[in-house]
Amino acid sequence: MKTLEKPICLNPSLRPPKKENQRYIIEGALGKGGLGVVSRGHDTKLDRKVAIKRLRLEHVDNSIPPDTLLREALMLASLNHPNIVSVYDFYEEDREICIVMELLEGKSLDHSCGESKFTMEQFSELVQQTLEALLAAYSANIVHGDIKPQNIVKIDNPHGRDQYKLLDFDQSHFVDTKISPASAHSTYGSIYYMAPELFEGTAPTHASDIYSMGAVYYHALTGQHPCQGNTTIEIMAAHLRHDIIPLNELRPDLPEWLGQWVHWLLSRKPTERPRPPRAVKEFLHSSTPAPQQLLPDTLKRSANTGSDLNMTAGTLIKTIKSDNLTHAQA
Repeated sequence: MKTLEKPICLNPSLRPPKKENQRYIIEGALGKGGLGVVSRGHDTKLDRKVAIKRLRLEHVDNSIPPDTLLREALMLASLNHPNIVSVYDFYEEDREICIVMELLEGKSLDHSCGESKFTMEQFSELVQQTLEALLAAYSANIVHGDIKPQNIVKIDNPHGRDQYKLLDFDQSHFVDTKISPASAHSTYGSIYYMAPELFEGTAPTHASDIYSMGAVYYHALTGQHPCQGNTTIEIMAAHLRHDIIPLNELRPDLPEWLGQWVHWLLSRKPTERPRPPRAVKEFLHSSTPAPQQLLPDTLKRSANTGSDLNMTAGTLIKTIKSDNLTHAQA
């Protein structure tokens, strides 16, 4: 059995030879990923718990290339980051293609969003870690293509900092990979978090990943999706019209600059979103006001009319500490 502990070649056409597997034991179902079923498993060789994503070959059709999971494994193997799920192995057995990953003991972000709206402190932790993951993918020329709360897992740590991990790269591709626009339109992303240009038939890009992450942040802070509708068509139309309730109308307790920062990520035009992801991270931790040339016209107007957008994003942590101290003294 060929493992990914050896040097790899990022060539999806290289599939490991089929061999009866005796190393991994399936212990129970965890759920379904974008492609295939995810199960809890046990690695008998290293005596550790693992997650195993399995795709049966008879379920592979023209819309799901047989090397999809291998491509996902190779992409994850090329990324070594604490905020991205780790891949351990890949094998084929009994008409199944399997990818072995670390088992994440936590809850997906959609559970956290459903329980309560994020505080500033919780949001700061979420943003810092998920942007680090997005930046790692960007640096490796990888477009995720399916960013949504279900693909972000929060691992609770009672003795320290909670950890967020980005997973499910089965719809990802390298930047220089040619993607069929029709395929991208029909299979990429979740409708509540898809960038509007994807509904127009363009392929996913880093800019569409930024939009999707902005939609995740909006949901975390407000408890609702940025684009609403009773049907798929209505939700698509809301994205295309950029029909989004200003975040600060739903969360007046948050500073205005923070709402505008999230709306910057949700800009209708891809060219108006921050690029690359590093610009987002630098903006969040900057000690100076947001560079006006990077902001869409709507945010420029807000900044010029005296809103507190000029409150530096770098004061986020200081604001949290100050707010906590104020509440403690009250």
